[in-house]
Amino acid sequence: FIRARVGIVFLFRLKARLPSAAARVFKRARDWRVHRALLGSAGLLTGGAGCGGSFAVLGAACAEEKKQQSKEEKKEEEEEEEQARTRDAIRQADDLYEQNKMVEALRLLERYGEEGSSNRSSRSNAEVLWRLARLCYKVGKYGTQDRAEAEQLSRAGMGFAERAVQCGDDNFACHKWMGILISWSSEFEGYKKKIERSFLIRDHFLKAIERNPKDATCHHLLGQWCYSVSSVPWYQQKVASVIFSTPPNSTYQEALRHFQAAEEVDPGFYSTNWLYIGKCHVQLGNHSEALVWLKKAAEYQCKFDEDVEAKEEAHELIKTL
Repeated sequence: FIRARVGIVFLFRLKARLPSAAARVFKRARDWRVHRALLGSAGLLTGGAGCGGSFAVLGAACAEEKKQQSKEEKKEEEEEEEQARTRDAIRQADDLYEQNKMVEALRLLERYGEEGSSNRSSRSNAEVLWRLARLCYKVGKYGTQDRAEAEQLSRAGMGFAERAVQCGDDNFACHKWMGILISWSSEFEGYKKKIERSFLIRDHFLKAIERNPKDATCHHLLGQWCYSVSSVPWYQQKVASVIFSTPPNSTYQEALRHFQAAEEVDPGFYSTNWLYIGKCHVQLGNHSEALVWLKKAAEYQCKFDEDVEAKEEAHELIKTL
């Protein structure tokens, strides 16, 4: 026992003369079990070689810590490099998206995804994955006339959206595009399947709004959900009542509130939002107010394919008023 205490005193005096790396080893090894292992290896508890053994143990410990530090530094460098590559890929894809070059943006992110994601954080993965889901939707819905190709893209988009939610449940965009992809993919499986998933679609839009109430598109999407449910014909309502004890229910007034909320958050962000405000007013019998919004949609300078669709539908509705 006396020899052990002498050994401890010796080592702690020795610590002051050693490099800072050795000091860190001692700091991490203050509990008695680790000291006992060090002292035993050095021969201070067993009457062994003493000082020479102490230096050998400390040298090995310092070398091991330096090796571990080198691994950690290398890992940090690899993560930083991967984050930089991710930011660059996202920037390029977003630039292509703004130019309405959806196919090119999709191919770019697909190539990036194929490079692997072992060093990519979950947050970075989520940012890439929801964009891939969005591009699958844009290309499949507006970029092809081939139904089989569109259906294939809807399945691919669903896969990306599901993985995006898994990687980034706290990311509003992941839930927004999950809801959109569920709704779109259901179109290839019949109305019954869309009814079955209706609450799931709504819940993802609600989660998106909870995570980012300042995103106008999320409010618009919830408005579209309400409008769609309000427009369900009686025979489809019968199907819904068979599937659910309480089938999906909404009103045009509720839909209008969500579209107006979207407009308040970001005025003029989306010509389709103007179209739906006008459509709600038509359904509610406010024809003069409907004309105001339908004309805005009809006169909008189109940027994306959705704008073209909104413009054409607005023109047709104006003719009926």
